[in-house]
Amino acid sequence: MIKRRSMVIGLGALATGSGAVFSSAAFASSTASSADFRVVAEDNLVVEAGASFRGDGNEYQPNPSGDKFYGGGDDLFTDESSLADLAPEELPAAWANNENNDGLAVETAVENLAETYEFPDFLQVRNEGTEDAEVGIRFEEYGEDVNNGPVTPEDLIQAYEFLSDGGDGGKISTDGNPDASNIGNQTIDNTTTVPVGGTEQIGLVINLTNDTIRTAIAEAASPGTDDVFNGGEHDTVQLVETLRVGSDSTAEE
Repeated sequence: MIKRRSMVIGLGALATGSGAVFSSAAFASSTASSADFRVVAEDNLVVEAGASFRGDGNEYQPNPSGDKFYGGGDDLFTDESSLADLAPEELPAAWANNENNDGLAVETAVENLAETYEFPDFLQVRNEGTEDAEVGIRFEEYGEDVNNGPVTPEDLIQAYEFLSDGGDGGKISTDGNPDASNIGNQTIDNTTTVPVGGTEQIGLVINLTNDTIRTAIAEAASPGTDDVFNGGEHDTVQLVETLRVGSDSTAEE
């Protein structure tokens, strides 16, 4: 999926087990990979795994030091991501490979509880252009369980929050008017400046404290048994199809 002036980053999003786990990891062999969502990186921006997956010299680490961050491997929805082997008590967890833009793959796994899960320095954005970039993130295309299912765009944009300064800054993703059919109308209260030659860390917060979003995720998932970790089936919940990352987020394709 290559768009004019754009590159695409592959990520994953999956809900499992009667809403017990909200995850992009494969906890059973019956997982379908149709749950992946993508990020469009605009011209001259490079998006890759953030500092939580890297060492002091910014080198990617197959075994990051953080207790909820995993590296190595290059395939989504396989044991290579390491998340497939985790038990619920080992969550939250995040995995990323050592690629950028259209080669980047990321997975997350959290329990579907009334919690806020923080992934600091989740992504990093490098500016290889000739002008400073004011970077924001918009929801360009929602998944089928938002477009045709129980999860609403209004709930989703509050559950998926991307923050500047590695997670310590302001929210730089859509905060209002989430209509994906007119991305230019989506409201972003803050952007983050990435100077020429500079790198900005972006944190991800998955906020499931709203009862509505948790109930909707559980409703969208249709596992065959109550225990997906004991041979039960699980279903894909497709929430986000495409995110747009960049300073020109309203540009025509």
